[in-house]
Amino acid sequence: MGALGIALGYDTAFIAAHHVIRLLMLSFAIPTVVVLIRRRERPA
Repeated sequence: MGALGIALGYDTAFIAAHHVIRLLMLSFAIPTVVVLIRRRERPA
């Protein structure tokens, strides 16, 4: 992704910022989805 962004001429700080935001969102989203799936499967 970084190489593609550089090849397309985007600023490296712009690319890095989006990578950091993406990793932070995944850090919160994945555990949330796991908890929701476990809650849904528990009563069954």
